[in-house]
This record gives sequence, C-alpha cells and structure tokens, in this order.
Amino acid sequence: MSPKAAATIAPDVAVIGGGPAGATAARLLAEWGYDVILLCRPAGTVTSLAESVPPSTRKVLAAVGALELVERAGFLPTRGNTSWWGGEEARVEGFLGGAHGWQVLRADLDALLLRAAGGSGVRVERETRVRRVSLEDSEGPELEVEREGVGAVTFRARHVLDASGRAGVLARRGFRREGGPRTLALCAVWRRAGGFDVPDESHTLVESFAFGWAFSVPVAPDVRHVAVMLDPPPRSSRPRDVRGLYERGLKNARRMGALLADAELVTPPWALDATGYTASAFAGEGFTLVGDAGSFLDPLSSFGVKKALASGWLAAVAAHTALRDSSRAALAAEFFSRREAQVQARYAHETALHAARAAAGHTGSAFWTARASAPHPGAGDDDALASEEAVRLAFAALKTRPVLRLRLATGVRIAPAPRVRGREIAMAEALLAPDGRAIHFVSGVEAATLARLAPGIAEVGQLCEAYERAAPGVETAVLLHGLSTLLAAGLLGDDSGSGRPAADAPR
Repeated sequence: MSPKAAATIAPDVAVIGGGPAGATAARLLAEWGYDVILLCRPAGTVTSLAESVPPSTRKVLAAVGALELVERAGFLPTRGNTSWWGGEEARVEGFLGGAHGWQVLRADLDALLLRAAGGSGVRVERETRVRRVSLEDSEGPELEVEREGVGAVTFRARHVLDASGRAGVLARRGFRREGGPRTLALCAVWRRAGGFDVPDESHTLVESFAFGWAFSVPVAPDVRHVAVMLDPPPRSSRPRDVRGLYERGLKNARRMGALLADAELVTPPWALDATGYTASAFAGEGFTLVGDAGSFLDPLSSFGVKKALASGWLAAVAAHTALRDSSRAALAAEFFSRREAQVQARYAHETALHAARAAAGHTGSAFWTARASAPHPGAGDDDALASEEAVRLAFAALKTRPVLRLRLATGVRIAPAPRVRGREIAMAEALLAPDGRAIHFVSGVEAATLARLAPGIAEVGQLCEAYERAAPGVETAVLLHGLSTLLAAGLLGDDSGSGRPAADAPR
C-alpha cells in the first residue's frame, strides 16, 4: 500500500483477514461489483496446521464458486476417518457413497482462495496490521492500518467485515462471549519413511483418552500433523516446556503414540488456544463478524473450513443487501446473526454428544465430564425438524388415511420472515414454529405454501396437484417427504383418524 494509494482509499467494503471466510466474502462482493480491499496480517504470525475438509463441503464450495479451484489444487484426497473413542476399539469409517474430501494445509488453502480473490478484483493488501476500527461515525466505519515501511494510514469504508479469526480485531470490542472449558491445542508435524501403519493412509485419526484427545491429519502419505487437546495447566504452574506437555499427551494417547514411535518429529511442538467462543451479535450497522471472528467450533467437529466458507458466503449476501438497500440493513444484520448463532448452537450440541460418549468410556474423567455437561443449546437448525424414523412413521400413517383432515398445529402460523433470495436477504412467506423458528423450506418444499393448502384438501392426490399448480417442479415423492416432515415435527396437526388406505396414496 503506497502512500499515494493510501491517500485515495475509500472502498465500499474493507475485509480484515485473509482466511477462507474473508477471502470468500471479499471475492463474491468484488464479483458483484463492489470495490473491496482485503487486509492480511503479516505472514508467519501463526504456524499453519493441517485440517480435514469433508465431502459435505463440496456443496458450499460449489455455491461460492471455489469447487473447481480446490479440485485442481492437488490436495490429498481423504476417504474417511479412523477413531478410537471412549475406550472403544478402532472404528474405520469411509464417507458415504465412496465420496472423498481433502486434507489441506490451511496456509495452502488460504493462499489459493486469496489468489482467487485477487483475480476477481479484490485489492489484497498483505503484511498489514489493523490497529483500530471505529464504528461511531455516521459516515461509516473508520480503519487505521499499518504496514512496514509505510506507517499508519486511516481510511473509511461503507462496510467492514471482521474475518480476523481468534484475533477478533472488531469482535473483541464487546461482542465476543467466551464459554465452556478452556482447551489448549499442542501441535507438531511428523514424518515416517514409507508411510504410517494405519488402516487407510488418507484417513483423519482421532483418539480420546482420560484427560484429552488427539487427532492426526495427513498432508502426504509420509507426513502427518498430530495435535493433542488438553486442559491448559494452571497459570501459576504453567510449564515453559511445550514439548514436555505435548509428549505427556501422546503418552496417554496410546495408539497415536505407538503410531509415531519410529517416526521423525519434523517441527518442534507449538501451542494454540482452542477454546470455543461465540458473539453477542454477529452483525450490526456497518459491520459483520465472519467465520471464526464471530464464533469458534471445537476442532472435534471437523467442520471448521466448511463453516468458514458458509459464513463468508452469507456475510457477502448480508453486506450486499445492506449496501444496496439501507432500509433492509437491520433485517440483513439480524438474519445473519441468527443464522450464525444457529450454526454455532448445532455444532456445540454435536460436540457435547461426542464428549458424553468419551465421558462414558473414561469414567471419572474431569476433562470429559466438564465438556459433556457444559451448557449448550439444542440443534437449532431447520434441517433437523424431525428424525428420519419419525418422518417414515408419519408417511406410513398418511397412506392409511381415506380422508385428510390436516390443520396448522397450535401456535404455528404463516407470516413473512427473512430469507436468502439470490444475492439478497428479503422477506418471504414462512411457516413460523411456536419457538420462533421461521421455516421456508422443508425437504425442498415451500413450507408455507404446503401448510396453507393442506387444511382445505381431503385427498393426498388432490394436495399434490394443488401444490404443483402453486409451486411447479417438485416431484411427488419429495412433496410427500416434506408433508410427512411437517407432521412428524408437529407443525401440522392430523385429525384424519385411521381407516382404509387412501386410494391415491403412493405405496
């Protein structure tokens, strides 16, 4: 950033942080016509760790236009996971349908996405420290940045995205909310000539023990990153010997330790804070907290990269909405905040379930008892309205109905609620559950449309025909799965009673 260029900086959007969340949001906004500057911290401030990217991330990568980039990058494909959890024997699990994900070195993935951002017109400023962000001025956020050899530069943007991860340049200004037990990650890189003795060389390995857990991610057949997750030692007795603490952890992770017995330690162990956190608000007037700046998933989830990409996409949509139509800025901020909180709640819930399994297998473990009993919300996501078993039973019941007498369940109503429509957040009709959830789609079916039609129609076939006229293009099987899901979730009531099977119900 030259002094001359700095003097004329007045971007539409300033993005702080060049990880997957920041690079994705910046690239999308630039492709949508905005002037975007992306501020990256100096290289080498954090040692890069390998991460697993599961096959389910493909859908997000495709949505943000990065799938082909990742497929061509040459990352090591991964076919699944091998775990020793809660004292159980090894579980070797491949991904469903033979799908594969990738094992990536985060530095390499970040560089790939940053290059894509630059190629889309983003002004990528490297080796830059953001010293201050002010949101107080009505003219827009003000940033003070510094780069070696240039000095401090102050400029304004119409909107600022904080994607600075745990550093939380803006998030730490009263938005961050710490929670749950503190966790220390101790990491190192290992090499073994000829590869490691594992069931599948592409697998992520996970092992629990009484006072922590370990995981190993390969970046090549003969190179693995191995991390040990522990309670941090008390501040008064915290050892300076990171290596000693790391070796103690590996000694208790018996299978992981045995795997490394004749391997070469390539790097000295380094320590990272892996404590989870969230935010009181993820967005507001002129700002958005994106990815790990807003909330941090326990590494046990293995969905860190997926969550960052999804957060970057939604942040771009929310910022675009606010910049294009100021009357919807508050709506966009509230929608983004609620969705990010839902995602955090869902993964926190799943992590607590894993911890409970480990606690059951490591009786008396303070480490796992604390994590299994830590406060966590429920799943909090519209994708989990009802179990597949409950949906199957509801569908089976539908087939027995000679006449349908469906109704909205008590406390359920149809009303406008915000949703993503293309590149914007806008109001659209939704089914509102008693707990406040707004359900726009269920199993690919428009929930409000189906719920409005159902009470006035007496036969399954007639209901399918009416929905096809209102919202063409949905297959009958998909529609019936959506209807069964609404029934299983208790959002539609059924007063039909039992009787002979409906003549037009699919069998």
